[in-house]
Amino acid sequence: MAALVYSTGFESGEGYTTGDLATQQGWDRVDDPEQTPAVTVENTTFSQGSQALQITTTGDANGGSTFVFHPTVIDPVGNGTPLVTISWDMRVNSSNNPTQTWALEALDTTAPGSPGFGPDLIAGAGAAGGALAASDPTGTAFLDVGDAPTQDSFHNYLLTLDFGLDVYALDVDGTRRFYGTFAAGNNGILGEIDLVANDRGGDTAFFDNININATTGSVPEPASLGLMGLAGVMLMGRRRKA
Repeated sequence: MAALVYSTGFESGEGYTTGDLATQQGWDRVDDPEQTPAVTVENTTFSQGSQALQITTTGDANGGSTFVFHPTVIDPVGNGTPLVTISWDMRVNSSNNPTQTWALEALDTTAPGSPGFGPDLIAGAGAAGGALAASDPTGTAFLDVGDAPTQDSFHNYLLTLDFGLDVYALDVDGTRRFYGTFAAGNNGILGEIDLVANDRGGDTAFFDNININATTGSVPEPASLGLMGLAGVMLMGRRRKA
């Protein structure tokens, strides 16, 4: 039986008010210094309900990254629920100056990460221009794993994390798109989730309906995909907060 770990749709009934997300309901942020994108709860563009989270980058030439994060501490193996699913709806608006990668990342805050990086990555996925992006086994890059979902509309992303086997699967709109391995070095603790604008441009993305569940079971390796984490082409280096 699945146990709910965390859920939000950024709705007023959950205690969210429109405007700056700031530290509402436990969320926080870290920005590289080149720009400070607007991170707001808004009620005009959403997947379900009546509100969603909007991140708008300002389009300076220096890129940098923004991380909007929420603590989500769980020891999946220790709790006897090694299979963790993270689903979210994401919409990336079309732009002439796109951010390189919009993504959600699952991090282990008990692990130090690579030198110069923050908490150790477990797995992450999102959209990078015309490509679907998934984290590679080193935790320092995104892989191009196929065509990205269409822009200017919401799509559902599902990360299924198997903490027993250290592998994960990515589904988009109900279709399995990727199967790969966890980034090396984590301790198997899901400490936080990050909503990421990596190598920022001047565009907007929306996040809605984030749900995290833990249960028993494992991720079956699809025969048609195999360990695609070993076969994907590197899309770009990823940055994480220090």
